[in-house]
Amino acid sequence: MVAIDLAATKQVVAVVDHDSRILVRRTFRCAPRQLATAIEWSRTAATAAGFEGIVIACEPTGHRWKTVRDLTAAVGVQMVCVQPIAVARARETEDFTHDKSDDKDALLIARLTTQLHIYLPEHADEQWTRLRHLGVRRSQQLTRRGAAQQQVRDLLEGAWPNALDCAGQPFRSVTWLAAMTVIGCTPDTLTALGGREQAVAWL
Repeated sequence: MVAIDLAATKQVVAVVDHDSRILVRRTFRCAPRQLATAIEWSRTAATAAGFEGIVIACEPTGHRWKTVRDLTAAVGVQMVCVQPIAVARARETEDFTHDKSDDKDALLIARLTTQLHIYLPEHADEQWTRLRHLGVRRSQQLTRRGAAQQQVRDLLEGAWPNALDCAGQPFRSVTWLAAMTVIGCTPDTLTALGGREQAVAWL
């Protein structure tokens, strides 16, 4: 079993047996897309130790694991993933700290894999990848929308609180939002039409 702790330019690769004993360990100074050499080195080390094949394990964080997935598929090697939360919990139970190091994480990934705390990553096709991208984009837009609403609410509560009283749920009211769009979210346009009471009544 081969555990890889992925990073931008430093990859820690540990080859272990079924009891999580480290057979060999090596640090590769390269990008994840250049791990083909490390995979071949791991296969050679496992064969020398008497194993017929290898299984690659890593955390599915960021985008780097997808590169490893493609590399392993190209050379006919099985790949599994270990949930990052499982690694974090294992790190805490190991020494009761949140201390993180590449070598330690590689060993924790290996141990969780031998204990079968793993899952098989799904190889997404073009349509599924696009759908996931749109899902992430939607989540980002909702977050931005919520932040913008809170910012506007904070501003109005301090500068123009009466505007928020014109609707029960102003940010869900199409009429309220349309009125705010027309007047530029400023009372100047309304006060130019008359008094304060008239402006509130107009809303």
